[in-house]
Amino acid sequence: MECRLAVHPDQTLRQIAHLFAETGLTSAPVVDPATRRPAGVITLRHLLSARLHDLTEEHHRERVLPRRAVAG
Repeated sequence: MECRLAVHPDQTLRQIAHLFAETGLTSAPVVDPATRRPAGVITLRHLLSARLHDLTEEHHRERVLPRRAVAG
């Protein structure tokens, strides 16, 4: 089976999500650009899990940060 898309480890998740959206693919091999050897596979599920993790951390930071007093 021919691989239509390969990504590199230094690409951001945003870049990979954009490639998935453009191609309609939901997974791609991760290839080391120096050796051209496979390093793993990234899937749409990985991207969604990473996004959920980011949103959870952002929500936690918002809850932990003290509110600034409003001068008035």
